[in-house]
Amino acid sequence: MMANNSGRLAAAVPPGGQDVELFACAAGRKAIGTLTFNNRARTNATISLAVTAGGAPVAADWMFEEMLMDAIPATVTGLVVGGGQKIYVRTSGFVGVTYNGAVTADT
Repeated sequence: MMANNSGRLAAAVPPGGQDVELFACAAGRKAIGTLTFNNRARTNATISLAVTAGGAPVAADWMFEEMLMDAIPATVTGLVVGGGQKIYVRTSGFVGVTYNGAVTADT
């Protein structure tokens, strides 16, 4: 039996313009948390977020794409990811991304 995890589940500063797998939820588990984009540059950036069934993102997986972001952090609360699903992010600049929450058994 896997213990429950909570706190920071994933963090990255993705290279600009690349789809990056931020978090993969293990089979039989589920995660719920808050995803935050933090623009560390002095210029506007764009951000994209996808949740996939397990593979690389396709057009239908993107929750939002190329959303303009300034210096104010962008937050997605209550982001639920089930067993086998993955969170992908893409940014256009120097943007840090964190996913904080909890992983529990999927019952």
